[in-house]
Amino acid sequence: MPSCITRPHPLARLLLLIALVLGMPPALLGCRSLPDVQPFADSTSAMQHSIKTAGRTAVLQVSAIESSGDEAPAPGSPPSTPLAKDVFKHWHTRDNVFEALTAYSDSLCAIVQAGKDGQASALKLAESVKSLASTVSSSFPAGGPAVSLVTDSAAIAYAVIAKQRAATRLHQAIEYANPTIRAVAALVSADLADLRRLNARAQSKALAVLDMSYHDLPRLNELTDERLNLDIGEPADLAKLREIGELVVFETQSPWYAEYTTRRAAIIAQHRANDAMLEQTTVALDAWAKAHEAIGRAVETRSAPSLHELQRVTSDLLTVYHTYRLQTAKGM
Repeated sequence: MPSCITRPHPLARLLLLIALVLGMPPALLGCRSLPDVQPFADSTSAMQHSIKTAGRTAVLQVSAIESSGDEAPAPGSPPSTPLAKDVFKHWHTRDNVFEALTAYSDSLCAIVQAGKDGQASALKLAESVKSLASTVSSSFPAGGPAVSLVTDSAAIAYAVIAKQRAATRLHQAIEYANPTIRAVAALVSADLADLRRLNARAQSKALAVLDMSYHDLPRLNELTDERLNLDIGEPADLAKLREIGELVVFETQSPWYAEYTTRRAAIIAQHRANDAMLEQTTVALDAWAKAHEAIGRAVETRSAPSLHELQRVTSDLLTVYHTYRLQTAKGM
């Protein structure tokens, strides 16, 4: 606990007495503890959980699609088909990155909860920032501008905090770390955009496999194309239009077509939910970086950090994630 509480100065005792008489919170007049930042760590953990679980599901889905009736790999075993391998590699990278985000958030939370606002805490934070940047940057190809921004900003922050000892307080160290945190959030957000493109490829693959499994579908497509090539203004085409129209109605009212459209809609809904989850994670990452800055200000002023936005978007993420899980159950 802060030394000003264990060894109170006579003036501090007087201020405490005044606070009690006036009914004011003593913390407003005396030495205040560091703020509660547990929601920051909890929100980061929620992001990691969503990404990790969704990744496993995505790999199993693509493996099942590419197996085409063959025995799909058991859960936990590495995939063997081309697109499934690609999906596994990409999701595994994201999993490692979000583990690093969670480790950093837990470390920051532990440092703040320790209640020691000095150079030792600043040095601990510098080590955490260095570890975060190292893990994140090593997960992506070296040389890219976004990766370089992470490594360069982290190197500057570490040099200032740990080597030059310019940060003698925790809030100063957090301030120096903010550019690295923003760079990490931007890098991961851009990477999630790549994952959304991979999700689109997986959807196209799933729909193609579905189409091939219905032998009546080519016939319906031929009828539809033939009808489009006929001219309703041509008397010679009217009889053919009526004939084809009756055949199209017959096919679209058949049990196979109802089953096909239901399965197709489920696949599209499932991948849309996946896409929405990735998009919401990007929103959460932006709020995460802003919350990190708010924590620095809160540590400096000994006030409660403004983490409501991060908590709100994380709650939205979990809602979207549960929708994804529900659509996945329907689409499998």
